[in-house]
This record gives sequence, structure tokens and C-alpha cells, in this order.
Amino acid sequence: MAFTELVEFTTPPIESNSPAFRVIEGLAIQAERGLGDGETIDFSVGAPLIPPYRRAAQAAIDSFTVPKGYNLPLTSNYTSDADTTPFYSAVTGFFGEEMGLSVSPQNIQPFIGGEHFFTAALQVLFKNPGDVLLMTAPTYGLWALEPHRMNGTTEVINLKAEEDYRLTAAGLEAKIAEVNDTLATEPYVYGQPQIRALLLINPDNPMGTVYDKNEVEGIARVAKRHNIVIIDDQAYRGAEYDTTKSPYMVAQVPGMEDYTLTLLSLSKAYGLPSLRAGIGIGSKALISKFSEHSPFMPPRPILDALAATYTTDPEAQAERRAYLEQMTANMIAKRDLLRSLLGESPHLRVPHMPQSGFFQMVDASEVIGRRYNGEPIQNDRDLVLFLAKAANVHILTNCDYVWPGPEQTMRLSYSLPEEQLVTGMRRIRDAMRSLR
Repeated sequence: MAFTELVEFTTPPIESNSPAFRVIEGLAIQAERGLGDGETIDFSVGAPLIPPYRRAAQAAIDSFTVPKGYNLPLTSNYTSDADTTPFYSAVTGFFGEEMGLSVSPQNIQPFIGGEHFFTAALQVLFKNPGDVLLMTAPTYGLWALEPHRMNGTTEVINLKAEEDYRLTAAGLEAKIAEVNDTLATEPYVYGQPQIRALLLINPDNPMGTVYDKNEVEGIARVAKRHNIVIIDDQAYRGAEYDTTKSPYMVAQVPGMEDYTLTLLSLSKAYGLPSLRAGIGIGSKALISKFSEHSPFMPPRPILDALAATYTTDPEAQAERRAYLEQMTANMIAKRDLLRSLLGESPHLRVPHMPQSGFFQMVDASEVIGRRYNGEPIQNDRDLVLFLAKAANVHILTNCDYVWPGPEQTMRLSYSLPEEQLVTGMRRIRDAMRSLR
């Protein structure tokens, strides 16, 4: 599908200077690039490509087995209230022991993955056409599209290299003032549009930033002062490389109970993206509204996997910590290998060091203006198609994650098997050496 056709299909129309427009442009470039072949090495992958957390995976499998005293597996019937007891017990215990927070089942809502949670959160928070979600840039690009489904919009806070691509309280305050000034001058029919939410991804995707207590407290104070709910996306929690310093939750800031919705997920650090297992945590008032948009309990395998992951059983906790330590050690080794291999490629720089996750941002600005087989490379599209053709590798570029600066960047995942990682980087090296 052509880029113009993708834009025409969106309702309401997406303006050409919006973050969502850039993300759709990236999707169109990927469609033009194609799926590749059996020899393609895909550095654009968003899945962690790690062995799944055994205890969670086994719990999901066990839900299909026949327990003693039964004739059928528990999944042969609809999920009952009694079936949810281990799930709620595990999550309330996890928040109590890990974060020192007192939560009840009325503060918790399981979801079929992060996108299910995020969509429901915006449905709860958005009230008028034109309502605004604030998010940082660079970001997880697909989240920029979601507000438009609610007849709202996305505004980005452009992060700065000199601030290590971190959101600051001052930067948030300035953006709120800018957006509010614009909203005050726009006509409306059904109600004054407002900034309803701030999306904070911690640990960050794609930069790998981990926000600490002081940073989160400063951001939270600004959001609360302006009556803005923070969607605290902690999908990458557990993937931080310093396992002694977990990302600080907005919910841990005193007084933020009514201004926070927290997401936890098994898709990233626990290697189970296809299970689509997520949890939303918030005030009883906010969580009660989710039932209007998500009235059904997720399938039993999801609940059992979540309960097995977040249980406070000492043996299970030790297994979970050992798994995360091994996973992050492997990711650090792959990150360092990728950065070393990038040093062999001309025209590429790696100024930012990720502290979590599995993405490396690469500055490819020196590629712009060079030629491959006589054809100039001038933008995202040209860079993507050049590497697909010359190296048979797939990448993501500026528009996919709404890059905020003038640099031409690309995002490489280092979660690939080591052999693919080395082969792919050598292909990129050779392709870069071929440029004129």
C-alpha cells in the first residue's frame, strides 16, 4: 500500500507535521522494502528473541493439563472469580514486597498485552475530541498512532542529546505551556480539548534510559500540578542492566495514586511476547472504568503465567532474579559486541550507550549525500532500501521512532543470535565501504 493511501485511510485525517504521520511514513517504507528472504537479517525486530522465563511459560502450559480429580483441563471452562485468586495474590504481594505499595485486587486489571492496556487507558482518559497525549521523542512509534483512534492527538517532547535524551521536569513544564497555549486558541464544539495523559516509558524504548527516583518525582510533581495522568509504561522492567537499581515507578511517588496508570508485561524481559500478558495498576476509580472498555478477564494461561512470574514465593523469586541476571548479562555482552563491530564500519557513530533493553541507536548522518551504484542516499527511505539491497539487512530509521533531531539515525536490535549479529554487522560494514 502506498504512503498516501495509508494516510487517507486514517480517521480523523492526520496532519503532515504530526508524529503519527511520520510513523505511518515509516510503515510505508517497511512495506516498500518487503519481507526479505531466508537470508535476510532483521535488525528491526522488536521482540527480545531470548529464551522465555521457564516458570511463566510452564504455568501457561500447565493450564491446559488435567489436574488431579478433574476430567478436563481448567481451560475447558470460562475463567471464574476463583481462578483469579493466585493472580491477584501474586501481584498484590509483588507490589508490597518490591515497591512497598499497598494495592488490592480493585487496583489491578490484567490485559491481553500492552497495546490492550494502552488502548483502554486512552479510552478511559480521553473525554473530548482533540484531547492530547504527551510522549517523549524518540519513542515507541506505534503508540503515537493510538490517540488518533480516539479522535485525539499526540504531542511530543523532543529529548536532547545534551540531556542524554532524558525527560526533565523543566522540559515537561515547557511543553505543557506550549500545548495549552495552542489549545486555548483552537475552536471546539463538544468540549475544550485538554492534555489528558503523559506517556513515560521507563526503562525507555528505544534509548534504553532508566529513570531514577529524583527524575520520576520531578516529572510526577509537574504532571499532578496540571492534572495530567502519567501512563507509566514499565514493559521493559527487568531488562535494566544494573539489576540492583530497578526503574522507579510513578506509583511510588506519594500523592500520585490518582494520577498514575502502570503497565507491567511479560513480553520483553521475560521473553514471552506472543503470550500477550500484561497488567494495569491504578487507583480504584481509574481501574473501575476499565471494565467499561475491557469487561472480560484474559484467558487462563495468561493469568497463570502472570501469577507464576510475580509470586512472592522465595524459591520462585530466586529463580526470577537469576533468570533476569543471566538475560541482562547476555544482552550487555551482545550490546558490547555490536558496538565493537560498528567500529569497523565507516560513516557510522554510536554516541549513546543503552542501559537497558536491546536496541542501539546509530548516527548515520555521514551516509546522507553518498551514493550507492550511482544513486544518492538522501533520507529514511533511501537508507532503508540501500541496506536491504546492498546488505540484505532490515533496519528502522528516524520516522519509525519519531527521532527529534537533525541527525539521520537507525535503530539496530542486538537481541539476535550472535552468529546473525556478526554476519549482519559485517554485511553493513561492507555496504558502507561500497558508498561513494
